[in-house]
Amino acid sequence: MKILLVTGIYPPDIGGPATFIPELSEFLTDKGHELRILTLAQNSSGQTSDKVPVMRIKRKIPQILRMIITITKIVFVPREYKILANGLHEEVGISLLLRKKYAVAKIVGDPVWERCRNRNETKKNIMEFNQTSNSTKSFLERKLLSFALNQFDTITCPSENLCELVESWNVTKPIKYIANGISIKEANPVFQWEYDLICVSRLVSWKNINKHIEIAKALNLKLAIVGSGPEENELRKIAKSLGCNATFFGEKNKNEIEELLKKSKVFIILSEYEGLSFSLLEAMSFGLPAIVSSIRANSNVVRDGIDGAVIEIENWRSSESKIVRLFTDEQYYQSVANNVRDRISDKFNARKQFEKIEELFL
Repeated sequence: MKILLVTGIYPPDIGGPATFIPELSEFLTDKGHELRILTLAQNSSGQTSDKVPVMRIKRKIPQILRMIITITKIVFVPREYKILANGLHEEVGISLLLRKKYAVAKIVGDPVWERCRNRNETKKNIMEFNQTSNSTKSFLERKLLSFALNQFDTITCPSENLCELVESWNVTKPIKYIANGISIKEANPVFQWEYDLICVSRLVSWKNINKHIEIAKALNLKLAIVGSGPEENELRKIAKSLGCNATFFGEKNKNEIEELLKKSKVFIILSEYEGLSFSLLEAMSFGLPAIVSSIRANSNVVRDGIDGAVIEIENWRSSESKIVRLFTDEQYYQSVANNVRDRISDKFNARKQFEKIEELFL
């Protein structure tokens, strides 16, 4: 079988799709499928490490021209190729209208809401945004996204609440829940961690990295912040003004992130929205207990008191004792560390999830 994987980011970029697509491509290649990858990138040159052919389109090209180039490239991929789109859904949808191919879309969030938050056009959370009227621009963006998704044969989402959200966009095609998956990593036996807390995230407003800084300062914890984004300068100012022991690492590649996870004791992610965080799963695969916000996508992964601590973003002080216990009760910590690895192996195993995706194309 021949499959084209389409994504907005791919190594050396970091992020969920940049983790998912290479691991999925390795699984499908090992199963004997022929693959191509199409992605946006900082430059269009190939890399010697590419195991499958990768078509790169420069991200800095003006958006309309970039969309035309992307659509054209997809249209001219041989018809026998089936498509999995983990991003660039509008471009893929338009290409399907021009030349029909079997196609599956993976939706990991609401790109219309994310763009509006990044443009500072709204302060609403994702549910408020989807339940109220918004600007004409976001209305048209939603219409285009819904139209594009209705050109696909199947939609997949990594959380059940996201499936419900996508359906509310007037998407009429079948929507299937397939969780993200990750492989269990061999964690180093560490008895003296360099960082008490670590977060790996885009530095955007809905990730609430400022709360990570607030908690680290209040509990005298050393915090590692991995990632970049539009909030970085403001977050650096907050950390400095509070006197928080926080280290900003910026963007790191996969190997560098894994080394930092091995040096860290607890993962933290207090986002107000997630589809299903690859960073959370990856940290847990190394045996890191997690402190997460109480949104459904996080609490469906982390069981409070078993895999870590589930807390309210705006009222974390009410859960302070649960957080402190992870750093003061070593027997409890080791029990939770064992639980999280078992949790990944049982419910979020990469191979199991990849097999479900493969079945969509058979």
